[in-house]
Amino acid sequence: ALGALAAAAGQAAAPPVAAPVAVEPAAYVGYHETEHIRQYYRSARYW
Repeated sequence: ALGALAAAAGQAAAPPVAAPVAVEPAAYVGYHETEHIRQYYRSARYW
């Protein structure tokens, strides 16, 4: 009986678990053509 009391007291003393924070999706970070890439395309042309 004493063990059950200690276990119950241990559970009551535990801090509440915080809900996970929702992370907003990052901005699109895939391929996008920049001036630097356009310059490379112009320099790589061979026809």
